[in-house]
Amino acid sequence: VVCDLIEKRGGILSTLDDCCKQMMKQGGGEVDAEFIKRCIDTVRHDHLEIDTKFGRESDVTKFDIKHYAGKVTYDIEGLSDKNRDSVHDELLNVAQGSSNALMQQLFPPKAAGA
Repeated sequence: VVCDLIEKRGGILSTLDDCCKQMMKQGGGEVDAEFIKRCIDTVRHDHLEIDTKFGRESDVTKFDIKHYAGKVTYDIEGLSDKNRDSVHDELLNVAQGSSNALMQQLFPPKAAGA
């Protein structure tokens, strides 16, 4: 049941992914704040608790999930940074050093000083 809350479409992770993608397309912004706002507005589940009674939605920085072993509190600060897709430097270096024309187009070498 908790896995559905976390992993299924419309759950915590898909909501975080959607926020990250949309906010990055818009040039960044407060991804963590947008994420918690969307969770408050759209994620409905008996095992999710987001306490908004003592402030505005924009003040909320934590949420709780009631796991089988008890309640666990998650802090949203920096959550979007941890969720970003990134290519590891080693893989990027290999791709940039490729002699394949397509790879050279997709992964051009970094400019000096960049």
